[in-house]
Amino acid sequence: ILFVVIGTSVIVFPLIAHFRPHLRVSEATERWLGPLVGLVAGLIGGISTFYGAPLMLYLVWLRLPKDLFVVAISLMYFVGATGLLGGLLLFGVAQFQGLGLSAIGCVPVFAGLWLGQRLRVRLDERRFARLLLAVYLATGISFLAKAF
Repeated sequence: ILFVVIGTSVIVFPLIAHFRPHLRVSEATERWLGPLVGLVAGLIGGISTFYGAPLMLYLVWLRLPKDLFVVAISLMYFVGATGLLGGLLLFGVAQFQGLGLSAIGCVPVFAGLWLGQRLRVRLDERRFARLLLAVYLATGISFLAKAF
């Protein structure tokens, strides 16, 4: 059920944002919605380790410029991953011995980040938004595929 809810949300909300560009989160709403989204992301992340979907959706509705979007989502993922690692270590699910292998596993991720940054600087805001929508759709479809 969680995969269906997340997958559907990751597809529907970005599509609404794409086709209704005038809809956005106001500053007044941002003050209370940001912490609420953080709480929901933490709750979902604690249950499933998939804390990113609510964060991605929230940032779409903030309508941040591409460079600020990347900074914000990167910081959110870093904080979320750090909290998740702490929880896994605290509850004995992960061991310190496995951190070396995890670090090695991050090498392809950093290579992808480097390539992605090179691509992003070449994209204007409109193309970046379209590419981001495609990523959201692919992510949502992958969640739905896991559900079925």
